[in-house]
Amino acid sequence: MKTCPTCQRTYGDETLNFCLDDGDVLSAPYDPSQTLVMPETRTTDPTGHRPPPPQSTILAVQPPNFQSNKVPPQREEGRSAVRWLVIGLALTFGILIGAGVLGAFVWSQSGPVANSNSNIARSSPTPMASPSASPKGTIEEDTDGWEEHEDTQIKVGERIRYYPVTTALQCETDCAANQNCKAYTVIKAGTYSPTDPPMCYLMSEVTTLDPSTCCFTAIKR
Repeated sequence: MKTCPTCQRTYGDETLNFCLDDGDVLSAPYDPSQTLVMPETRTTDPTGHRPPPPQSTILAVQPPNFQSNKVPPQREEGRSAVRWLVIGLALTFGILIGAGVLGAFVWSQSGPVANSNSNIARSSPTPMASPSASPKGTIEEDTDGWEEHEDTQIKVGERIRYYPVTTALQCETDCAANQNCKAYTVIKAGTYSPTDPPMCYLMSEVTTLDPSTCCFTAIKR
């Protein structure tokens, strides 16, 4: 038997270690040879309430608070949005650069034609018996029926079309084969830009000529 050292209550249950009245630790098993001391009469709680056992002083081991290296989904979504934004800006910038380069290339190719358009009139002329030329231009009568004007351009006339050629002879051949062509003008290579090829203008009507070192003109006879 075990005895409570505080209230002297004895317990026959050898597995019991704490007093059920005051929670104190029970003493070693009861020795019958010792004088039995009866405890004072205690009033029993009619509700059957018993004091709770003493709280354990052993602290539970808390698991370590590891910080996860995984980036929260919101941060990942933010980085993804920024990445796509940067890619979109890079693509837009590349498209703009490409468009600028293409525009510059087209302008450089069409520059001589645009400049030459200011010298070749496109308005419908009033028919004249013969085009008038400045005294500075050299006029030669070709044996094959062409009146050639060196260092001369057409100032007023009606244009059929214009295109780059290799030589003035090619422009003359095209005009001769076209029934509507009455004259042609060749803008010499490199007039407006060192890389410009010769430009051929086929004309259906010619009314006025103007001296200019840029061009060579021939009228069909």
